Amino acid sequence: VGTIEFYLDVANGIITSLRIFGDFFGSKDLRELESGFSGVSHTKESVREVFERRAYRSYFGDVDLDDLVNAMF
Repeated sequence: VGTIEFYLDVANGIITSLRIFGDFFGSKDLRELESGFSGVSHTKESVREVFERRAYRSYFGDVDLDDLVNAMF
């Protein structure tokens, strides 16, 4: 895995949009993952739950979940 960049729009503590960019190779379309964050509270717990529900390794490969969560804050 190379770099992963998250661009978030957050209003009143709620994620309204998310775009993900980077040089990594996943087997799924990132738009599916990005849309899963819309309407989610911008808390580490909520973000972690979305990554877990969406099988984040299918998008990013062997990336540490804590690193992904922390990158969004």
